[in-house]
Amino acid sequence: MNINMDFEDIVQKPAVLIGNSVGSLACVIAASESTSGLVRGLVLLNCSGGMNNKAIVDDWRIRLLFPLLWLVDFLLKQRGIASAIFERVKQRENLKNILLSVYGNKDFVDDDLVEIIKDQLMAKGHSMPLFLSSQDLLGQIQCS
Repeated sequence: MNINMDFEDIVQKPAVLIGNSVGSLACVIAASESTSGLVRGLVLLNCSGGMNNKAIVDDWRIRLLFPLLWLVDFLLKQRGIASAIFERVKQRENLKNILLSVYGNKDFVDDDLVEIIKDQLMAKGHSMPLFLSSQDLLGQIQCS
C-alpha cells in the first residue's frame, strides 16, 4: 500500500492528518511511511486500529483466547493468506456485508458507499491487505 505517494504528491507542505474510523488507520499508515517530514501531527477519531489492541483487554475470558488471537494475527501477516482474504473482501457483496456488520445505522450502507470503497480498493491495483496492527506502525511515526 502506498498511501504516502498520494499524500506527499498532493499536500507538498507540512500538515496534520485527521482520520475517522478506518481513515485513522490510513493516517497512521501514511505517517509511518512518510520520509519527507510533512506530517506534523495526527488526529484520530473513532480509531479502528484499537480493535486490534489485545493488550488493553482486562477480561479473563479474552486472555484465555490470546493464543488463538496471536495465531490469527500471525496468519494474517502471511502475505499469501492475507492477500487471498483481501481479494475476497474486495468483492462487492462481501464488502457490503462487512459494512453492514460494523455500521450502527444500516441505512448509511448504500450502493454509493459500497462503490466508493470498492473503487478505492480496486484503484491502482491495491493488493496489499489492510490487516495491520496500529501498534506495529506507531513506533515508526515521527511528527515534527
